[in-house]
Amino acid sequence: MDFVNERRQPVWLELLGPSETDEPFSSAALHIALGADYSSLVFYEAGGKGDRYDSAGNIVLPENEVFDDFGEAISIMPGSAIDTASAQHAASEFLETGARPTSVAWRRFDLPSEGWLER
Repeated sequence: MDFVNERRQPVWLELLGPSETDEPFSSAALHIALGADYSSLVFYEAGGKGDRYDSAGNIVLPENEVFDDFGEAISIMPGSAIDTASAQHAASEFLETGARPTSVAWRRFDLPSEGWLER
């Protein structure tokens, strides 16, 4: 969290779950937006071949707020803003289980069939 506190603007962080292989994108991933008055979560199932889920928002999204993703300004999905304490609890749960956290509500995001995973 020191990394987040040292930044001048809110940031996206990527947390990776455990993986049984060294293959890229073989573990589940939780993206968490931190450093603002609210947060947002994005969960990707293992391997980038499963579903994507966005946090189901429980607060009104401030306008024009963006999060830094290593130099790229990224907005959160509309309707996905949640309180920071809930996001931090979900991140802890993810790090313990490697699975989609159950402590927050989710909505499934339909991904295109090809080309969405370009990290």
